[in-house]
Order: sequence, then structure tokens, then C-alpha cells
Amino acid sequence: MERCIRAGTSERGCCAKCGAPWVRVGDKELVDVWHRNKTPTKAAQDTAAQQQGDQASRRARDGHVSGHAVQFTTTGWSPGCLCNAGTQPCTVLDPFVGSGTTALVADRLQRHAIGLDLSIDYAAMAQRRLEADAPLFTSVPVHPVETEIADLFSAAAD
Repeated sequence: MERCIRAGTSERGCCAKCGAPWVRVGDKELVDVWHRNKTPTKAAQDTAAQQQGDQASRRARDGHVSGHAVQFTTTGWSPGCLCNAGTQPCTVLDPFVGSGTTALVADRLQRHAIGLDLSIDYAAMAQRRLEADAPLFTSVPVHPVETEIADLFSAAAD
């Protein structure tokens, strides 16, 4: 979950006015690709040569340099909008919160999280898990109509 949350939200936060995420500013450089297997078998060399030929044509078409990878180094952050407002943590939405793992990881990565679940039991389990992880810093508001929703779903199930 951590990789997904880091990829989908800005570490710096988002605009407090419009919600646009801040974007990374940095330098790109080519670095050599290091291969662990330095003495492959003849069959492996032939297969690798064929694959490298195929990959080289794709990389040339896509603008990649053979035998190198692009490394990005973050040097700063830039707002993703022109609002000139403050920042706030990004928000992660989990429409099927279940036991609350996504919300828990989002909280640990200093992001806000909104978790929804049709099951009152799962929502309560996620709430208990979040409050147990950071009882002083985690606020888990429960929507006041949860009992009405539970009644609707139990009536529909009958």
C-alpha cells in the first residue's frame, strides 16, 4: 500500500484552496545499468542478444539509451497551481476500507484518509485499528447516519 500511496499523492502535500498536488522539481541523469550475472551460458547469451535487439529497437523508438537508465533526483517542490495558498496533506480515498490497512498506511505517511465500507463491522474494525495505532493524533469521525444505512441494507437483505 505504501508504494501506491506514495505514487498517487504528493509527499509535499496539496494546495489548501484547490487541492492541486505539489510537483517534484529535480534533475534527470543517465546511469549505467549493472547486471549481476556476469557469465551467462551460451544459450542465455543468445536469448539475451535477441531480447536486447528487440528492446534496443523499442528504446530507440521511445527515446531511451541502451544500457542506461534514467535516475531522477528531487531538488525541490513546486506548486501545481497558481492559487498561491498554503499546503495541506493529500487525501487518500479507500471506498472499500475493510480492516483499514490503506488508511493506516496513509496516516503513517502523513496523509489524510477517507475510508468507506458497506459493512458496519468492517468500518468499526478499521476505526479500532486506526485509533489503536495513534490514539492521540488520529481522529476517526463516524457519519451520524450509519445506523440508518445499516437498517437500509439489512432491510434489503431480508
